Amino acid sequence: MKSFVSVALLPLAVQAVRIVQSNDDGWAESYIRTFNDALNSAGYDVVLSAPAENKSGSSSRDENPKDRKTPCQYDSCPANSGPAGSDPKRPDLNWVNSFPVTSMKYGIDTFGPSLWDGAAPELAVTGPNVGSNIWLQVPFSGTVGAACYAAHEVGIPAIAFSGASGGNTAFNAKPVPERSLVYAELATTFVKKITDSGKPYLPKDVYLNVNFPKVEGKCTDASKFQWVLTRINSGLLSERDTEWCGEDRLPTETEIALKSGCYASISVGDAADKTTADAARQKIVLEKIKDMLVPTSEPLEQPRLFAPLPYHDQGPVRQSSQFRRIMAPIDRCLASMARLSLLQTSRPAIPSIPKFLAPAAAQQVRQASVVRIRKTAKKKKPLPKDFKRHNLNKREFPQYSLCEAMRILRAVEVGEPPASIKYELHINLKTARNGPVIKNSVRLPHPVQSDWQIAVVCPEGSEIARDATAAGAVAVGQETLFEAIRQEKINFDRLICHEASEAALNKAGLGKILGPKGLMPSKRMRTIVPDVVKSMRDSAGAADYRERQGVIRLAIGQLGYSPDQLKNNIKVLLAKIKAECTEISEEVHKEVHEVILSTTHGPGISLNGNLKDAEEKITPEALSSIM
Repeated sequence: MKSFVSVALLPLAVQAVRIVQSNDDGWAESYIRTFNDALNSAGYDVVLSAPAENKSGSSSRDENPKDRKTPCQYDSCPANSGPAGSDPKRPDLNWVNSFPVTSMKYGIDTFGPSLWDGAAPELAVTGPNVGSNIWLQVPFSGTVGAACYAAHEVGIPAIAFSGASGGNTAFNAKPVPERSLVYAELATTFVKKITDSGKPYLPKDVYLNVNFPKVEGKCTDASKFQWVLTRINSGLLSERDTEWCGEDRLPTETEIALKSGCYASISVGDAADKTTADAARQKIVLEKIKDMLVPTSEPLEQPRLFAPLPYHDQGPVRQSSQFRRIMAPIDRCLASMARLSLLQTSRPAIPSIPKFLAPAAAQQVRQASVVRIRKTAKKKKPLPKDFKRHNLNKREFPQYSLCEAMRILRAVEVGEPPASIKYELHINLKTARNGPVIKNSVRLPHPVQSDWQIAVVCPEGSEIARDATAAGAVAVGQETLFEAIRQEKINFDRLICHEASEAALNKAGLGKILGPKGLMPSKRMRTIVPDVVKSMRDSAGAADYRERQGVIRLAIGQLGYSPDQLKNNIKVLLAKIKAECTEISEEVHKEVHEVILSTTHGPGISLNGNLKDAEEKITPEALSSIM
């Protein structure tokens, strides 16, 4: 097992540097604890203050901590421990029963000063995060959110670390995972570089977003890693970056993440909006870390995901124009969506359109707001009878084949566990605003969720109840089941009611509880039935969908699905929706206008209806094998 002897030999001068540490994966996660050990071994004065449990994806949420009723993550604190606490043997290890930003706030205002005789932290570090935080992932990350709070709200220089190797592990797991040790050593090396550069460690209102690749293959030794200066978002409409190696446009984090070498990306971020900082602040950071960077004029290893594709070059980062050409339509797509969203509102809502969506989106929002302000002086025009839809022949951004769309979305979700990321299909309909809507369920050939938990409302003790229990129902009955639902003592994905118990269900008054969750049984949804066992079998692997504002959204697959699996699911869903459009045609005209594919953190990409283009040499087998 590796140790921290190497980082422990740092000069004694760093002992005075006070560091507050947090994350969004929880205070008992292996990554943060191993990093904490490495920093302490290196002579830093560290106070850890992190959420009591995993709060990934909480962005910049901040909420007063509440009393814990259950044990902390990995049983690291007992139940009923209050809103915050510390390790009984180590007061420098603290948990807060709230979000990462709140935890960072407690570390800065409470835990740190109590151990530092009232002094404030000099540096804030978060992570390493379990999984990468690049491009569109950045604004949603609690790890980044906590770092931005320290830098923007308190003025403490901050660094957010993330590692692409996933897998949550307890702090006391033996042996310590190799990935935890490697990331801890890399992060400590970088912290030393920053603190050795002297104060101020970073420019005002700046945080650094540092991403490590997966620890695998040749990338299992921290000494083999190389550091690359990058930017967070694409710079299509941004000012030029600081000059580095004869270029004034830095590669993006995504470009580096797709390379197959052991490259750690360092992006200089603006803590106010989590986007890339300006060239002046980039230059200050560059001067501090220049001697540890690999020049981008040197050839880097070819892309990790795009290696089979012949049209991607194997040259240096600065020659990645192919990648930028691929991402440019996405940026324009996001810009158009932002503009359309704003124009459909009753008044300008600039704060509701995050700047991080894309540089083009920010510009489009400003332009759209001006147009809207001028229009508000005139009499409001009535809304059109039909939902507004793009003219697909005149749009600024192209449509993509299914394979191409999957390839781009997988690049966005690089480093994420395939089973935890979902593909989502958005089906835009040409339809009237005030007509009947489509609402149904579909059995997909490759279910996204196959482990449905089904509860059955039926007379207690009856033969129906016994048959439902034998078929796998998690709960059966009437009054007992109703009371469990009221007290939220039971979880299920679908509630099926036997027609003999319909009156009892209506009398129970559960609509306010089950209705918002889409779980209230109804004959239209075929969940009030004469044969509950048959309905249970039909429901296994089924997925519910409903038209809202002329759009049907449904999780259509997992990130690890092959193109054929996703194609089959899409075909089945589209066939059913088209049939329903035909059935309802006597009441209102409905037709499928556009199909958009997206992922949990990815943008929406319009599909052109082809599995793959004739001129596209990528094969479904090659695409599915990269996961």
